[in-house]
Amino acid sequence: MTVAAEIVKKEFTAQGIKTVEIRNESGGITVEAVETGKVTTEISDFDPEKADLITETRGDTVLLEVKKKKSWWQFFGGESVKANFKVTAPKNMFIKTALGNGPLEIRGMEGGADI
Repeated sequence: MTVAAEIVKKEFTAQGIKTVEIRNESGGITVEAVETGKVTTEISDFDPEKADLITETRGDTVLLEVKKKKSWWQFFGGESVKANFKVTAPKNMFIKTALGNGPLEIRGMEGGADI
């Protein structure tokens, strides 16, 4: 049975946060600077039957990650998992990305990036 892809929205307070880290195996990542005290994300095309979604704060970092669920068939390749991230954050944040396949766009950020 196939479940329709979900759209997940999350919001974090930016106080004490220095880095937004986004890990995505397949799909797009868009990050845009905003003049608010929040980090927001909208994750679309996410299938919870195929992947786990991690959205949490670790110290001074907001971590956003789509991780393939483990199963016996992954040893034979299996399907890649796809999600699209749209993130807004204060312009002084550092952006760290790990993207396997898909477009990456970062607009207006001044805190540096590791792509």
